[in-house]
Amino acid sequence: MTEDPDVSVRRFKALAAGLWSVSQRELVAPYVAAYVARAPSLARRGSAFAAAVGRAFPALPLTSEELRLVRDALRDTVPTVLRRHWEDELDDRTARAWPRMGG
Repeated sequence: MTEDPDVSVRRFKALAAGLWSVSQRELVAPYVAAYVARAPSLARRGSAFAAAVGRAFPALPLTSEELRLVRDALRDTVPTVLRRHWEDELDDRTARAWPRMGG
């Protein structure tokens, strides 16, 4: 899904939907870094593709190292649509890790 530069949006979505299996975390963990590394270039194909790439964010509990990879990638030029998806994911995961007080 990340190595074919001509992958269609439809195929990318289908592959991403079947990839992130929590029950097979050890098996898919190496693909987190590949996703983070390739996502910005894939997202540059257009806003529809960028949205698909953003929605393909790993549906796994991420380690602090994996979250750092995402934060580091956001320091570079990342297409706006992808940036928004990633920032939302980081915000959501931070909110889950730190329960809000008084709520």
